[in-house]
Amino acid sequence: MKQISTRLFRSLGLLLFFSLVFSAPAQAQLSKLHFGKYKIAAIRPQGFTSASGAIEVEVTNDSTAFDMRNITGVVYRNGKPFVQGICQDIHVEPGSSVVRAEGMVSLCAGVSVWSLLGLLFSFDINEFTGDIEMDVQNAKGKVERYEKKGFSIAALLHNRR
Repeated sequence: MKQISTRLFRSLGLLLFFSLVFSAPAQAQLSKLHFGKYKIAAIRPQGFTSASGAIEVEVTNDSTAFDMRNITGVVYRNGKPFVQGICQDIHVEPGSSVVRAEGMVSLCAGVSVWSLLGLLFSFDINEFTGDIEMDVQNAKGKVERYEKKGFSIAALLHNRR
């Protein structure tokens, strides 16, 4: 059961991470990011309903250095909150580098472990949408707040391949 839970949270964590990072509006800083390979650097289940961990992503930044802060997101399944996450601040240097994103994902209130296990038998990416909020601070210190609500996870992943 713990191995299944770890595998599912790994998948949901990746889904939430890419939703968080890729869904930001096409703004000068964020639109100049290009993503390469990624790997799960760590995953630590916190019981059956949450997990903490880290993902390392190859990033090419064709802009100046910037920070993404106060990153939070929710993934919805059929319009109902399913999993929520928070990511620690991320600093992105210009040029190519590996960026480490650490955070925590957890099942939303009212979502049972059985719902999570059900995804093993009937997973449809089209059932999932997401919301994201973050602050982006450029090298000059200017901070802009971004929110994007109700985006399709399927369309997001399809457009980023």
